[in-house]
Amino acid sequence: MDISLKLRKVTDESFASFGQVIVPRTGTPDSAGPDHNWWDALAVTELGNASFGIVEAINTGDYHQASLEQHKHTKEILIPVEKDIILVLAKADAFEGTPDAAKFAAFYATAGSVVILNEGVWHKAPMTLSDRAACIVLYKEGTGANDKVVLNMAEQGLNIEVTNL
Repeated sequence: MDISLKLRKVTDESFASFGQVIVPRTGTPDSAGPDHNWWDALAVTELGNASFGIVEAINTGDYHQASLEQHKHTKEILIPVEKDIILVLAKADAFEGTPDAAKFAAFYATAGSVVILNEGVWHKAPMTLSDRAACIVLYKEGTGANDKVVLNMAEQGLNIEVTNL
């Protein structure tokens, strides 16, 4: 089955079924002064002991998603720090029974935004339209070793491609 995903901008509304998003410098600051603006508690999530990592998206010119991974017991937080990223996602139940294209989405997240994936959301390393884009990754310590399932999309009979770049 071919799944063609139209790229959508990450907003609170468009992203709600996958998690939360914090878009930088939106809304009224909780505190402000001549040298700062401060927004407090834009999102609150439980991680336990957090693992901080960095993933670097490298533009290969190919916007097909070859595999997806899932963490059933932890949220994953992605913070693009240099350039914008593209995330291909699927809802937690996307592979229960016959895959439904409506459970898949592709999102465009700007540098400086914060994306919090719900437990169970299928994802993979981000893509980018730039040459490279670094992204901070936070999740519960041990997640990569103890809470990761990876599915090959070809083995699932899926060809997933991001369009309207």
